[in-house]
Amino acid sequence: MKNSTITYIGMIVFHAGLGLLLFILPVFAKFYGLLALAASFFIIIKNKNRNQEVLIASAYLVSIEVLLRMHNGVFFNEQGKYGVMIFMFLGMYYRGFSKNSLVYCFFILLLLPGVVIATSSLSLDVNIRKAIAFNISGPACLAISAIYCYRREISFDKLNQIVVALSMPLVALLAYLFLYTPSIKEVVSGTNTNLET
Repeated sequence: MKNSTITYIGMIVFHAGLGLLLFILPVFAKFYGLLALAASFFIIIKNKNRNQEVLIASAYLVSIEVLLRMHNGVFFNEQGKYGVMIFMFLGMYYRGFSKNSLVYCFFILLLLPGVVIATSSLSLDVNIRKAIAFNISGPACLAISAIYCYRREISFDKLNQIVVALSMPLVALLAYLFLYTPSIKEVVSGTNTNLET
């Protein structure tokens, strides 16, 4: 119990330091985004998803994406969604999936008519590939995650680990916003200060 408390406090301190580092050196966000993606990928492959590392890594990646987008730290807009899909495919490769979850493949097939309609109705000045990737990546990520998670039992301790992984980037975001937000006394001087606050 004491060991897990020290680890938890260490993660909070690390992520608060990450928020401070991103405040001082915003360009570090691109490096950290790649580092988080690569480290998660390595941990999943090393452990062969024995302890549901896919769910923890996916939760962390989704949560850290908010902070990375604030600093232009993602290399392309759908980086988090594609990362989660890759993690879910790795999880299915190592631990399989329920045959009954294939109903979600039908959901993916139902997205295809939307792609056909979108390509015919988009104007010529729109990049069709980007428009389709933007609109389809979210539902596709949801369907692949549903295929992986269908009838997969998760213990309360594992759920706790997932929630911790989801909340640690929020600690970094909180530290960053604490440093970034101006003093209210300096800003509030009239009714036209909403942009600064």
